[in-house]
Amino acid sequence: FIYNVLYFNSQHAIVAAHGDDTSPDPTPNAPTIDVYEASYDPSPTYNKYALRATLTGKNTGGATATRLGYAIEGGQSVKTSEIIVATTISDSAGGIYSAGTGAAYVFKQFSSHTWSQTARLQPSDLTDASADKFGAAVAVDEFDPTRILVSAPLAANSDTGAVYFYQGSPTAKYWTESQKLMPHNPVANSRFGDEVELFGRFAAVTQPETCEVYIFEQ
Repeated sequence: FIYNVLYFNSQHAIVAAHGDDTSPDPTPNAPTIDVYEASYDPSPTYNKYALRATLTGKNTGGATATRLGYAIEGGQSVKTSEIIVATTISDSAGGIYSAGTGAAYVFKQFSSHTWSQTARLQPSDLTDASADKFGAAVAVDEFDPTRILVSAPLAANSDTGAVYFYQGSPTAKYWTESQKLMPHNPVANSRFGDEVELFGRFAAVTQPETCEVYIFEQ
């Protein structure tokens, strides 16, 4: 079934689909990220969309991420082409943390119909990201998609929340966790990072339990 949908840059429709728990599929909940690309049809005047790629998240051991696409964002620039970032908050692919951790997967378009995973991101300071909901929200800078935010709204003491800023290389292959954003007045169970946005040097982070939005400037 369809789990999440993203439409960006007037050319791509991104659909996250998961298997059915009750199906006989040997890999239930196996996720895919389907990339559809638009082509103009003058008669009648509208865009047609064709499936160009099906993506799955992989860790360094080759295991497949589960429930990929909890959050999806995309961006494009001349130097990096299109980039999609898809997250999972329950990732059995394992990695530097125990099974069941969240992660953010970065995919880059290398040619018209070729997409590949270039990175798998996890926070440097979380010992059990599954309890922190890392990957609950993601933001990609629309004009420089090598800059992304990934939130963990149940992180820190008493679920105050945190947001992680990652900076990628021009090829989007190498990524650095550049900064961890926190509210200046942490409140228990405030879910800082429930939603995030990134535009140029400005980042916006919601804290729903206190009805606040934080604006950060780089």
